[in-house]
Amino acid sequence: KQGIFHMQNAPNISVRSIFEDSRRNVWVGSTNEVYRVKSKNGTSLAPALEKIPAGPTMANYFWRIAEDPSGSIWAAGTTSLFHYNPKNNRFEPNTDVPGGYIKDIVPDELGYLWLSAAHILYRYHPQSKTLQSYNDEDGLPQNGQLIQGFGTKDANGNLYFLTNQGMFSFN
Repeated sequence: KQGIFHMQNAPNISVRSIFEDSRRNVWVGSTNEVYRVKSKNGTSLAPALEKIPAGPTMANYFWRIAEDPSGSIWAAGTTSLFHYNPKNNRFEPNTDVPGGYIKDIVPDELGYLWLSAAHILYRYHPQSKTLQSYNDEDGLPQNGQLIQGFGTKDANGNLYFLTNQGMFSFN
């Protein structure tokens, strides 16, 4: 409204992702930590950042934060896929998806989370706990490294992912 930028009073963090959920909370993924700005605090010029614990404590980058159709919040990290547990107010590793570098999360309308890893794209359904994997034998670019944080979905439900061999899309 005023045409002025305001500096966020925050610790010195290396921001990797920013996401606004359906409740108007803003989630900030960084190195080893996730922060939240609650929607009720969004009216002040410098809203407070709340640090949300995430385990394990080893070095971790949170590349993407996303919300599935049921309202659950997920974070893609270098060590695992993490799920936000509102009862404990913490991000917990998901054991249904193979551990390791999860570079991106793109939820679809059917409740699936599309997760990109190095050369593999996973389709994971949190409620049914089903997991399918796709690679170059399924049409992904051969020797294509999926790039973190660049997946998206358009209004028609088409999914897009970026690799070092170009972009691919599917419905």
